[in-house]
Amino acid sequence: MEWIKTAWEAFKADVKTRLGIAIGCSIFLACRSYIEQLPGGKNVFSLFAVPALLICIIFWVSLVLDGCNKLWKMFQERKAYKMYVHYLLNLSSDKYNIVNDLYTSMHHQGEFKYNDTDIRDLMKKGIIELAQSGNIISKYEINDPTLIFLLTPTALEAIKNNYDKFKR
Repeated sequence: MEWIKTAWEAFKADVKTRLGIAIGCSIFLACRSYIEQLPGGKNVFSLFAVPALLICIIFWVSLVLDGCNKLWKMFQERKAYKMYVHYLLNLSSDKYNIVNDLYTSMHHQGEFKYNDTDIRDLMKKGIIELAQSGNIISKYEINDPTLIFLLTPTALEAIKNNYDKFKR
């Protein structure tokens, strides 16, 4: 029963370990003629051939699935970034003015009313964020305070890379 736990730990190991196991089993199977020429080699190969073949298939399939999963995630991230840039470049006039004011300011920050629907939508889409410090709410602005907002690094990078399309 201990060998099942060992095999499961090897299967959960990192990609390099699984690749090493898969290559090792493949080499063992590819060297059949050499192993059978050794004294007692036919017995050794007949004993280990089927487990080596199963291990080889399982580990190669797991590596291929990991590669496909990584490519799928990379594709999804690229697609999400393109959608983000598309949204950023096609903002309505009010949202564009807010983002343009933040972009043109010295530290890419500005003061806006927190309950403004355009501000809330830009926060939800991840284009601007609330500053961590410097926000002091006076007792007269409790319901709709004026707070400092920053342009997110992703939005800043997207605007810099597509500035000719961003400016109107």
